[in-house]
Amino acid sequence: MSSFTERAPYPERLAVTPDVACEFPTEAARAAFQSLRKSGPDRFSQVTPTLYRGGQPTEADLVRLGLLGVNTVLNLRREERRVRRAEANEVTRLGMRFFSFPYYGVFGGSGSFFTRILDAMRNPEHGVVYVHCRHGRDRTSLAIALHLVVDQGWSPDLAWKRAAIEYGHKPTFWYSEMRGNFDKMVRRLRVARAGRV
Repeated sequence: MSSFTERAPYPERLAVTPDVACEFPTEAARAAFQSLRKSGPDRFSQVTPTLYRGGQPTEADLVRLGLLGVNTVLNLRREERRVRRAEANEVTRLGMRFFSFPYYGVFGGSGSFFTRILDAMRNPEHGVVYVHCRHGRDRTSLAIALHLVVDQGWSPDLAWKRAAIEYGHKPTFWYSEMRGNFDKMVRRLRVARAGRV
Protein backbone atom coordinates (compact mmCIF):
# COMPACT_ATOMS: atom_id res chain seq x y z
CA MET A 1 0.00 0.00 0.00
CA SER A 2 1.38 3.40 -0.90
CA SER A 3 2.03 6.01 1.74
CA PHE A 4 0.15 9.27 2.24
CA THR A 5 3.08 11.28 0.87
CA GLU A 6 2.88 9.33 -2.40
CA ARG A 7 -0.84 10.15 -2.67
CA ALA A 8 -0.47 13.78 -1.62
CA PRO A 9 -0.59 15.14 -5.21
CA TYR A 10 -4.13 13.83 -5.62
CA PRO A 11 -6.59 16.44 -4.37
CA GLU A 12 -8.63 15.84 -1.25
CA ARG A 13 -11.60 17.26 -3.11
CA LEU A 14 -12.10 17.15 -6.85
CA ALA A 15 -13.40 20.66 -7.55
CA VAL A 16 -13.08 23.33 -10.21
CA THR A 17 -11.20 25.61 -7.83
CA PRO A 18 -8.64 24.22 -5.38
CA ASP A 19 -9.91 26.32 -2.47
CA VAL A 20 -13.17 24.32 -2.19
CA ALA A 21 -12.98 22.36 1.06
CA CYS A 22 -14.32 18.89 1.69
CA GLU A 23 -17.72 18.73 3.37
CA PHE A 24 -18.64 16.29 6.16
CA PRO A 25 -21.82 15.79 8.17
CA THR A 26 -19.99 15.10 11.46
CA GLU A 27 -16.56 15.31 13.06
CA ALA A 28 -16.45 11.49 13.10
CA ALA A 29 -16.91 11.53 9.32
CA ARG A 30 -14.11 14.09 8.98
CA ALA A 31 -11.81 11.88 11.10
CA ALA A 32 -12.67 8.83 8.97
CA PHE A 33 -11.89 10.82 5.82
CA GLN A 34 -8.49 11.92 7.14
CA SER A 35 -7.70 8.35 8.14
CA LEU A 36 -8.64 7.09 4.67
CA ARG A 37 -6.51 9.81 3.07
CA LYS A 38 -3.55 8.79 5.22
CA SER A 39 -3.67 5.01 4.89
CA GLY A 40 -6.70 4.04 2.80
CA PRO A 41 -7.28 3.16 -0.83
CA ASP A 42 -5.05 4.63 -3.53
CA ARG A 43 -6.21 7.96 -4.94
CA PHE A 44 -8.95 8.32 -2.35
CA SER A 45 -10.76 11.67 -2.49
CA GLN A 46 -14.13 13.40 -2.32
CA VAL A 47 -15.84 14.29 -5.60
CA THR A 48 -18.96 15.80 -4.02
CA PRO A 49 -20.38 15.57 -0.47
CA THR A 50 -22.19 12.38 -1.59
CA LEU A 51 -19.56 10.85 -3.90
CA TYR A 52 -16.08 9.49 -3.20
CA ARG A 53 -13.58 7.78 -5.46
CA GLY A 54 -10.48 5.65 -5.08
CA GLY A 55 -8.84 2.26 -5.42
CA GLN A 56 -9.67 -1.17 -4.04
CA PRO A 57 -10.66 -0.89 -0.36
CA THR A 58 -9.56 -3.36 2.30
CA GLU A 59 -11.96 -4.66 4.94
CA ALA A 60 -10.65 -1.97 7.32
CA ASP A 61 -11.21 0.67 4.62
CA LEU A 62 -14.82 -0.47 4.23
CA VAL A 63 -15.38 0.03 7.96
CA ARG A 64 -13.93 3.55 7.72
CA LEU A 65 -16.04 4.26 4.62
CA GLY A 66 -19.09 3.32 6.70
CA LEU A 67 -17.96 5.75 9.42
CA LEU A 68 -17.58 8.39 6.71
CA GLY A 69 -21.24 7.88 5.85
CA VAL A 70 -20.89 5.79 2.70
CA ASN A 71 -24.06 3.78 2.04
CA THR A 72 -23.22 2.28 -1.35
CA VAL A 73 -20.08 0.83 -2.96
CA LEU A 74 -19.73 0.60 -6.75
CA ASN A 75 -17.00 -1.80 -7.88
CA LEU A 76 -15.83 -1.38 -11.49
CA ARG A 77 -13.33 -4.26 -11.45
CA ARG A 78 -13.70 -7.19 -13.81
CA GLU A 79 -10.62 -9.14 -12.73
CA GLU A 80 -10.35 -11.26 -9.57
CA ARG A 81 -13.93 -12.43 -9.16
CA ARG A 82 -13.22 -13.84 -5.69
CA VAL A 83 -12.11 -10.37 -4.52
CA ARG A 84 -15.39 -8.90 -5.78
CA ARG A 85 -17.39 -11.62 -4.02
CA ALA A 86 -15.51 -11.11 -0.74
CA GLU A 87 -16.02 -7.35 -0.99
CA ALA A 88 -19.73 -7.78 -1.75
CA ASN A 89 -20.10 -10.00 1.33
CA GLU A 90 -18.25 -7.55 3.59
CA VAL A 91 -20.13 -4.50 2.25
CA THR A 92 -23.45 -6.27 2.83
CA ARG A 93 -22.37 -7.39 6.31
CA LEU A 94 -21.63 -3.76 7.16
CA GLY A 95 -25.13 -2.73 6.08
CA MET A 96 -24.18 -1.00 2.83
CA ARG A 97 -25.34 -1.65 -0.73
CA PHE A 98 -22.96 -3.23 -3.25
CA PHE A 99 -23.09 -2.90 -7.04
CA SER A 100 -20.70 -4.51 -9.47
CA PHE A 101 -20.16 -3.02 -12.93
CA PRO A 102 -17.25 -5.12 -14.19
CA TYR A 103 -15.35 -3.94 -17.23
CA TYR A 104 -11.84 -3.49 -18.53
CA GLY A 105 -10.91 0.14 -19.09
CA VAL A 106 -9.02 -0.68 -22.27
CA PHE A 107 -12.21 -1.88 -23.97
CA GLY A 108 -14.60 0.83 -22.80
CA GLY A 109 -18.31 0.04 -22.61
CA SER A 110 -21.66 0.80 -24.16
CA GLY A 111 -23.75 3.88 -23.51
CA SER A 112 -26.33 1.79 -21.63
CA PHE A 113 -23.57 0.29 -19.45
CA PHE A 114 -22.29 3.72 -18.41
CA THR A 115 -25.85 4.99 -17.97
CA ARG A 116 -26.37 2.23 -15.38
CA ILE A 117 -23.19 3.31 -13.57
CA LEU A 118 -24.23 6.98 -13.58
CA ASP A 119 -27.74 6.06 -12.44
CA ALA A 120 -26.26 4.15 -9.49
CA MET A 121 -24.00 7.12 -8.64
CA ARG A 122 -26.81 9.70 -8.78
CA ASN A 123 -29.67 7.69 -7.25
CA PRO A 124 -30.64 9.51 -4.02
CA GLU A 125 -31.71 6.20 -2.48
CA HIS A 126 -28.08 5.08 -2.61
CA GLY A 127 -27.01 7.90 -0.30
CA VAL A 128 -23.26 8.49 -0.15
CA VAL A 129 -21.44 6.46 -2.81
CA TYR A 130 -17.87 5.16 -3.10
CA VAL A 131 -16.74 4.28 -6.67
CA HIS A 132 -13.59 2.26 -7.21
CA CYS A 133 -11.54 0.05 -9.46
CA ARG A 134 -8.19 -1.54 -8.58
CA HIS A 135 -6.03 1.58 -8.44
CA GLY A 136 -8.66 4.35 -8.69
CA ARG A 137 -6.83 5.60 -11.76
CA ASP A 138 -8.34 4.53 -15.10
CA ARG A 139 -11.83 2.98 -14.88
CA THR A 140 -12.76 5.11 -11.89
CA SER A 141 -11.44 8.22 -13.63
CA LEU A 142 -13.52 7.48 -16.71
CA ALA A 143 -16.72 7.02 -14.67
CA ILE A 144 -16.10 10.13 -12.57
CA ALA A 145 -15.24 12.25 -15.62
CA LEU A 146 -18.50 11.14 -17.27
CA HIS A 147 -20.40 12.07 -14.10
CA LEU A 148 -18.78 15.51 -14.05
CA VAL A 149 -19.81 16.18 -17.66
CA VAL A 150 -23.27 14.59 -17.75
CA ASP A 151 -24.48 15.35 -14.22
CA GLN A 152 -22.42 18.36 -13.13
CA GLY A 153 -22.15 20.28 -16.42
CA TRP A 154 -18.35 20.36 -16.66
CA SER A 155 -16.67 20.67 -20.04
CA PRO A 156 -15.22 17.35 -21.27
CA ASP A 157 -11.67 18.74 -21.39
CA LEU A 158 -11.78 20.03 -17.82
CA ALA A 159 -13.45 16.86 -16.52
CA TRP A 160 -10.83 14.63 -18.18
CA LYS A 161 -7.96 16.76 -16.91
CA ARG A 162 -9.22 16.98 -13.32
CA ALA A 163 -10.71 13.47 -12.96
CA ALA A 164 -8.26 11.41 -15.04
CA ILE A 165 -4.94 13.12 -15.79
CA GLU A 166 -4.56 14.60 -12.29
CA TYR A 167 -5.29 11.14 -10.81
CA GLY A 168 -2.45 9.47 -12.69
CA HIS A 169 -4.08 8.26 -15.91
CA LYS A 170 -1.57 8.13 -18.74
CA PRO A 171 -2.36 7.18 -22.34
CA THR A 172 0.01 4.21 -22.35
CA PHE A 173 -0.19 1.47 -24.99
CA TRP A 174 -3.03 -0.34 -23.20
CA TYR A 175 -4.91 2.82 -22.24
CA SER A 176 -4.36 4.94 -25.36
CA GLU A 177 -8.02 4.59 -26.40
CA MET A 178 -9.56 5.73 -23.10
CA ARG A 179 -9.82 9.41 -23.97
CA GLY A 180 -11.48 8.52 -27.28
CA ASN A 181 -13.87 6.18 -25.44
CA PHE A 182 -14.64 8.97 -22.98
CA ASP A 183 -15.42 11.47 -25.77
CA LYS A 184 -17.62 8.90 -27.53
CA MET A 185 -19.52 8.17 -24.30
CA VAL A 186 -19.99 11.90 -23.60
CA ARG A 187 -21.64 12.32 -27.00
CA ARG A 188 -23.86 9.24 -26.56
CA LEU A 189 -24.89 10.05 -23.02
CA ARG A 190 -25.67 13.68 -23.84
CA VAL A 191 -27.89 12.56 -26.74
CA ALA A 192 -29.58 9.94 -24.56
CA ARG A 193 -30.17 12.45 -21.76
CA ALA A 194 -31.57 15.05 -24.18
CA GLY A 195 -33.98 12.40 -25.47
CA ARG A 196 -35.25 11.71 -21.92
CA VAL A 197 -35.89 15.40 -21.12
